[in-house]
Amino acid sequence: MGPATIQGEFAYGGAQPSHDSGRVSAIAADPVDPNTFYVGSAGGGVWKTTDGGLTYIPLTDDQPCSAIGAVAIAPSNRFTLYVGTGEGNNSGDSRSGVGILKSTNGGITWSVIPGPSNAFVRKGFSKIVVSPTNPNVVYAAVTDAVSGVSGNNGIWKTTDGGVTWTNTTVTNGLSPFGYYEDVAIDPTNPSRLYAAKGLGFSTKDGVYTSPDAGKTWTLVAASLPSGTSSGRSAIVVDKTGKVYVSMSVSLGDPAAPGVLLGLYVSAAGGVAWTNLNAPNYIAAGQGWYDNAVAVSPINPKFIYGAGMEDYNVETIGQNNAVVGTTNGGLTWSDMTVGQYLAGPHTDHHALAWDASGRLLDGNDGGVWRLENASTNTAPTVPRANVGSSSNIQWSNLNGNLSTVQFTGVGLDPFNSKIAFGGAQDNGTSKFTAAQGWNSVQGGDGGFTRVNQFNPSIVYATYTGISLQVSFDGGANFQSAVGGINPKDLSTRDTSNFYMPYILDPADQAHVLVGTDHLYESFSYGFGYSPIAS
Repeated sequence: MGPATIQGEFAYGGAQPSHDSGRVSAIAADPVDPNTFYVGSAGGGVWKTTDGGLTYIPLTDDQPCSAIGAVAIAPSNRFTLYVGTGEGNNSGDSRSGVGILKSTNGGITWSVIPGPSNAFVRKGFSKIVVSPTNPNVVYAAVTDAVSGVSGNNGIWKTTDGGVTWTNTTVTNGLSPFGYYEDVAIDPTNPSRLYAAKGLGFSTKDGVYTSPDAGKTWTLVAASLPSGTSSGRSAIVVDKTGKVYVSMSVSLGDPAAPGVLLGLYVSAAGGVAWTNLNAPNYIAAGQGWYDNAVAVSPINPKFIYGAGMEDYNVETIGQNNAVVGTTNGGLTWSDMTVGQYLAGPHTDHHALAWDASGRLLDGNDGGVWRLENASTNTAPTVPRANVGSSSNIQWSNLNGNLSTVQFTGVGLDPFNSKIAFGGAQDNGTSKFTAAQGWNSVQGGDGGFTRVNQFNPSIVYATYTGISLQVSFDGGANFQSAVGGINPKDLSTRDTSNFYMPYILDPADQAHVLVGTDHLYESFSYGFGYSPIAS
């Protein structure tokens, strides 16, 4: 039954229905073959395609962990792969891992690297990078993950392909605690490194540079925010040695935590920084979770930032989940939707370039590709009227990428070919044996229940206090939270991310829901009364 891809509603009201998979946390593209790349998913392991995303094969189903945070290919040996298990995206379902998986034959076989004294076990990985000239020299940004353990964080280095490791940041006086969010190599000088630390909770947070392959680390120039003034950062270095940092606002900021602080650029070494004044592509405030930047390997004036679209903006072309510039940052355009109103799923985590210079985008709904990311121009038509004439071309590459993260499943009591499931950022879907999974509710899908006496009555949730009920088998839903204290409804702090609820097995009209109070309804989720004050 799954987790197969989900057929969704028509994206942005366009002509192409969405075709979504699960959260992608990492992408690594073959440096020679533009049709071959590897996808690391938050809960479904590593997958490989050799036909440009039409079909995939799972590579790690027999490995001890399927939560993936980072995937890297050795540029000098395209068959050598390093995969960090444990996802470093700081979400409530970013699971911990067992270390690094290594393959020297393109993912056919793997060995597990737990790190010295199991230092990588129950950790997360934000990024892994490999020296452009030596497949045995590897740097890994190790961080915390949900259900993991604290400590052993930092920028780790091996020079012998993973046999021995050194925590380079700890040897330079930085803490083995906190969040290490990125690491990058300067392609013009592989001894020069950059690393990002923290979400803004520590005075030691910020972007660091090493001129000597990790022997020493220093905070970059003061013209780039640091300490408690900085949040999570994503780093990329272009082919000329310029370094770009996409930085979010500190999570400790009471005014606007997690939104875009700035997209900054510096010459090699990070001596002086300039804010490119990109549109706020993390307007929804999730910079601690989705924050990515990319620069074209063909034309370094083509720069892209990606995060999360602003759901408070209804006008297509002003959502700014993906923004781009073709002139080095002088002007910017919203690239979120393109031809025929096709566009990627929101919540962007991983940007990579295939061997043809096309931009691969990994997000909460799988993989998309911006076909002309190194050659396109700014949008030539009003974005609210984007149609076939648009010069922005997005392609859905989810194929058979079966990595959807189901939260809960409800079963039809009389028909084994019908079920309902809620999935992370893929809403609630209905399964039928003939049609597979089809979306019936958007957002984050939580727990689903089917009335065991009357299967036309179906319940679904998204985040917070959000119970919905359908009386026509999932075709239409209506709110079922009437009677719950308005104070409970006004904030997420009074509920789990996915609200718990149950149906009385003897009387399926009797519903119990939990906020920070317990409520019950005797009429299918309408007219709740508190059991306890």
